Amino acid sequence: MAHHAAATVIALALFVASYPAMATVVCPAGMEQRTERDPKLGLPAWSCFHHGVRNGRYLVPSLDGKVILLSVSYVNGLRTGNYTLRHRNGKMAATGSYAYGMRDGVWTHWNRRGQRLGSYTLSLGSGDVVQWWDDGKKRSSGRLEAGVRLGPWVFWRSDGTLKEHGPYLEGLRHGVWHFANRAGNANGTVVLNRGSGLMVVWHDNGHRAAYGRLDGGRRTGLWTYWHDNDVRSMQVSYTDDRHHGVVMGWHRNAVKAYVAEYRHGREDGIERRWNEHERQVVERRWRAGKVDGVALYWREDGAFAEALCFTKGRFRWRRSGEEIQRFAAPQREHLAGAPAPKAPNAAELLARKLPCP
Repeated sequence: MAHHAAATVIALALFVASYPAMATVVCPAGMEQRTERDPKLGLPAWSCFHHGVRNGRYLVPSLDGKVILLSVSYVNGLRTGNYTLRHRNGKMAATGSYAYGMRDGVWTHWNRRGQRLGSYTLSLGSGDVVQWWDDGKKRSSGRLEAGVRLGPWVFWRSDGTLKEHGPYLEGLRHGVWHFANRAGNANGTVVLNRGSGLMVVWHDNGHRAAYGRLDGGRRTGLWTYWHDNDVRSMQVSYTDDRHHGVVMGWHRNAVKAYVAEYRHGREDGIERRWNEHERQVVERRWRAGKVDGVALYWREDGAFAEALCFTKGRFRWRRSGEEIQRFAAPQREHLAGAPAPKAPNAAELLARKLPCP
């Protein structure tokens, strides 16, 4: 989430500083060693760069530094040679090899218990592939051409029931797609042209889950989402698959859950949240994806809890509701007996006026 970005960077820096020495890679003279977060595992990865291009070993150690979870080599920014991936418990997850940045040769996969799931063979990213659930059931099956999906693909749920099937063209859904619920009955069909067209998604019980338009595989325009009890859960507009404009959400009992504003994928504006009993629990302002100003929080019973101050996402101070209430005591009598939805009490009014640099 955006308001945790600064804390995440700090945590990564502290985490990297505490890593065992064996976790690092030694870069040849003239190369720069960098530590970045691996997108697959979410852990710090060690690698070498030459003139801004990744070259040499790429390693992702475990939290304790005793096991290398991911290991592969790069040549001029492309993965090359042997690849190994381990589960967090240290057991092997996948082995294979790369050539010119493409998966090449025999690839084998194991589950978290160390049991072999299966293998397939690719030639420069092309061939028939299978993905498995942890218990060995098939998760998906289809063909890759130069690393992208092509032709018929089939997807199954973890219980083995058919979920959806249809064709791909150059990595995008293209043609008629069929969807089924967990009972095996047809939910419906969707027709897409190179990933573009009206898209419908269903829950496993057959109720609709989402409806909107795709453009080249990316969401665009107004989308509506539903809970599995057919109650609307969210309504949002997309620009190039990113939130843009007002986003509204609802609880399963149809009570409004939140209202927020986004600009090109980043929260920007006032965010308000309510619990299932229609009591407000959050009010805060965002600017370019970071909390900025005084953020107010209420308890589930509606009592004012605390105020936090942020400056462009950086935490400044905290004031408890009790602390603010003491200063606001002389004003309480003027706001007593406010009807529901209640008017702000004196503490809330004061909190909004507190200086926040």
